[in-house]
Amino acid sequence: MAGEGNRFARPLWNGEDLRGKKLLLHAEQGFGDAIQFIRYAPLLASLGEHILFECKPALKRLFKGVKGIHEIILRGDPLPQFDFHCPLLSLPSRLRIAEGKIPATAPYLFPDEGLVEGWRKSMPNTGSAFKVGLMWAGSPGNKNDLNRSISLRQLDLLGTVENVVFFNLQKGFGEAQANDPLANLHFIGLTEDIGDFASTAALIANLDLVICVDTSVAHLAGAIGKLAWVLLPFAADWRWLLEREDSPWYPSLRLFRQCNIGNWEEVVARVRDALSKMAA
Repeated sequence: MAGEGNRFARPLWNGEDLRGKKLLLHAEQGFGDAIQFIRYAPLLASLGEHILFECKPALKRLFKGVKGIHEIILRGDPLPQFDFHCPLLSLPSRLRIAEGKIPATAPYLFPDEGLVEGWRKSMPNTGSAFKVGLMWAGSPGNKNDLNRSISLRQLDLLGTVENVVFFNLQKGFGEAQANDPLANLHFIGLTEDIGDFASTAALIANLDLVICVDTSVAHLAGAIGKLAWVLLPFAADWRWLLEREDSPWYPSLRLFRQCNIGNWEEVVARVRDALSKMAA
């Protein structure tokens, strides 16, 4: 972390009075972490005169309307003057929010209405069919990716559910798998039109349900209050806690956990049954 400290060249915020000061928040982890913890930014609104936020370009449009953030700086751009800095994931401890007191109000991010309408107009008319977005793979750079990501063919069983139309949400790694024909699962592919997380959020807003593995899209769906089912490995990430189907972070999420290490087949069968009931 020495490099981070040198990069910011101002003190780390430890809860000091921020009146008349500028605080720089920065998202130093993955996209999902930033989407999860940006919920704490509005709690800073009453504490400081000016809150700056540094993030990667893919998040800029999504976060531009977050209450409490006055200015967004892209990672790599010159930093303006500020008095303190703070990593986004350190906000709960700096704000002295007790463990278990998660601000779970959702939605706390809101898709741009113009983008939502743009997707609505470009999506084919699927009649009364249930619209489901799918994402099956995360970034291979994640140290737990071998456990959390699956192959698209492992979701083929979902294609046997009637009155459901599937939309491809997969970008980057794993995206090419959508080109391989499957026995049951067929897509409406719009991913070439997805630019950033604001665009993805607007597309998701037009769907009835998102089914995904543990990726940033799970956090995005939860943050905008969209119904989403998350497929989790046996040893899931800390944020999903243990042995529960709901999430205190995101009221609209339902968790489908592996009962045995590596057994996705049983998870997908449960998801297929639940989808059959919902689509009916």
